[in-house]
Amino acid sequence: MERLRPYGSEVLVQVKPATFGGECTANGQRFRRIAQQRCWQLAHLSGRRLDEAGDLEDDWMESPVLLLEDGTAGHFWLDNDISPQREGEYVSCHARDPLTVRTFPGSSNRELPVLLKRYLGEAVVRYERDGR
Repeated sequence: MERLRPYGSEVLVQVKPATFGGECTANGQRFRRIAQQRCWQLAHLSGRRLDEAGDLEDDWMESPVLLLEDGTAGHFWLDNDISPQREGEYVSCHARDPLTVRTFPGSSNRELPVLLKRYLGEAVVRYERDGR
């Protein structure tokens, strides 16, 4: 994590729906920012999220794997309705999904640590190379 700290300016913004105030989406929905934290993208994924009942949602969503400044990492489902998302901002109203074999189809529990180390190494190289 220390090698990434000088690079990147991305931020994960956690939001929740709001009745009054806050910001407004293009389709008129209101939301309020409840937390934000600096982050680095380890992997760019997308797919369909499972809802609370365990069914696949209809919408295809961006869902990057992010390393957060507090040292935790997770799989975050971004909100397509919150538009425009500012450059370098990942916006989500969903709780983070843990990093499991479901995050990386085709992997096993045994392979997961190796896969995450590879993604972390690739991120360090990418951020250092880009110098941002």
